[in-house]
Amino acid sequence: NGRRQPRQPRLRNRIRQVVAKKVAYYKEVGCAPTPQAVCDGQLCFFDKTCLAEVPRNGGLGCWAAGISGVCRFCGFGAYEACPKWYDCTGPCHAWAPEHSAWCRENYGVHCPRFMHHVEFWDSSASPAATGEAAA
Repeated sequence: NGRRQPRQPRLRNRIRQVVAKKVAYYKEVGCAPTPQAVCDGQLCFFDKTCLAEVPRNGGLGCWAAGISGVCRFCGFGAYEACPKWYDCTGPCHAWAPEHSAWCRENYGVHCPRFMHHVEFWDSSASPAATGEAAA
């Protein structure tokens, strides 16, 4: 009938698409920003600092289980503690600045200023950015 979809559902769908695209990328890599036991059964996470000319912490834990140069072991043995992570679904208007920055950096999700209503986020949660296994 030529009518355009209301702004909120279009934006909500776009956010889902953005998150789904990042989740697919992390699955292809073999690890995600959320620490998971996917590196030979041990915890690891996506850490782009492993690719730095001088990797953080001397590169300890990078190439976790030989999966990828950006997968780093964490939370056991000589490895550093696993990093804090955030759920990037749900009502973003309530996120602290650190939470917003993490979701923007790792999943490309940000909260537009005009999206301050919980109704916008009802039924929009995706398991994609909530710690779902990457591999």
